[in-house]
Amino acid sequence: MTARDTGSASGRPLAEWTDAELAAELQRRRAARAARRAESAGTVEGPAGTDEASAERRRIAQCYANLELPQGAPLERVQAAYRELVGRYHPDRHAGDPERHRAATELLRSLTEAYETLVRYLQGGRG
Repeated sequence: MTARDTGSASGRPLAEWTDAELAAELQRRRAARAARRAESAGTVEGPAGTDEASAERRRIAQCYANLELPQGAPLERVQAAYRELVGRYHPDRHAGDPERHRAATELLRSLTEAYETLVRYLQGGRG
């Protein structure tokens, strides 16, 4: 069994997760995202004109967090993390359960958005 076949640190295959476990993982990610947003909102902005740059830095930091990577990770690690998380949470693994499929689709959408933003950013474009 590879890390791609497992959905958590426990090493259990994602297919064996219960609805409650998948919902808890989604809730954990949402709570972490909300905490990061609250933390970012509490930061003090510098001189005029830096609001946009600060917002961009926070957005890039959020993308790294969504892919469970430290800030500044290189493109190769971003790509590897994205592939691993897609394998872990892909909606096709839940085709028989509409609610789990919907939750996995929502999660995959946020992972893909974070990945695409980081790829643009790391390749020299604006995130």
